[in-house]
Amino acid sequence: MLGFVIGLLVLLAVWIRSQWPEARELSRKVIHIGCGLLLPLSWSLGLPKLLALGAAVCATAIVCINHRTHWFALIEDVERKTYGTIFYCLSICCLIFFFWSSCPGAMLAGALVMAISDGLASLIGRFVQSPKWHLYGQTKSLAGTSAMLLSTLGIISIVQLSIGPGLSTPQILTISIVITGLEQLSGYGIDNLSVPVATASMIGLISEWPKTT
Repeated sequence: MLGFVIGLLVLLAVWIRSQWPEARELSRKVIHIGCGLLLPLSWSLGLPKLLALGAAVCATAIVCINHRTHWFALIEDVERKTYGTIFYCLSICCLIFFFWSSCPGAMLAGALVMAISDGLASLIGRFVQSPKWHLYGQTKSLAGTSAMLLSTLGIISIVQLSIGPGLSTPQILTISIVITGLEQLSGYGIDNLSVPVATASMIGLISEWPKTT
């Protein structure tokens, strides 16, 4: 089933590229958002942790090879130098390894924030006119940053209400603000690793805090 979903994502991205060849970022973000949803899907289907982790490690190896060979150029077709696809797969490996069993809510929130919030921030920042600024060689915008903050708030809130761990509204707001700030430091695609891992780590630490005091 997961292979079928990946195939559909690739076909959709190829179709988007054929229809709007000048909008290269759009087809990449379809894969970015879609692949990020595979982790929540895998967890909801009850896949064993080792199987999910093995698949993520294999995907990381394939992406590393593709980064050098550009065999599948669609996911590496960007104007800037970036290791975002590699960091993306590494973050999935980290989320599965550290949080699959101990705190699935943190894992799912981290994956969804990376997939949806970061993806929306990039798309909205490109296609919606708003004030922009440059930070460490990256262009950021008010529209994209606002989308990042609001979608992160929504995602963490929904995950917490669905499966926990229960966080208070101030805690969710604090995490969302910190993660939005962290996304500003996205040189070389490092936010694809820092954002999901930091999201999951903060949720995990805050939810465990009452148990350790």
